Amino acid sequence: MGHGSGSNLHVFDNSLPPPPSIPVGQDVTIGMQVDYNSTNKELVFTFTPSGCHFMPAARIKLDSWQLGNRDIALYYINTKKRFMFLYIDHFSRYAAAISR
Repeated sequence: MGHGSGSNLHVFDNSLPPPPSIPVGQDVTIGMQVDYNSTNKELVFTFTPSGCHFMPAARIKLDSWQLGNRDIALYYINTKKRFMFLYIDHFSRYAAAISR
C-alpha cells in the first residue's frame, strides 16, 4: 500500500483493544499481505491479527490509480479525487470492485 502512493491503513489512537489472542498490555502488531488473483483480476488484502475491532473505525485509504483505474465514478464509497476511503470496525472480508 505504500511506496509513496498515499495508500495506507490508519488506526486512531486508543481505538484498538487487544484481540483475544493477545494478552492485555502486550503490543498489537498489525500485519498486511496483498495477493493478486490473476484469474479473477482481484487484489486480496489480508490483515492480521484476526479478532481486531476498532472504535472508532480504522480508515483504509486506497489510491484508485494503483488499482488500474484513472476514470472513477464510485457510489456508496467515500471518495476524494483519486482516493477511496473505507472505514472498517473489524477485520473481515470486504470487496471493492471496479467495473464498467
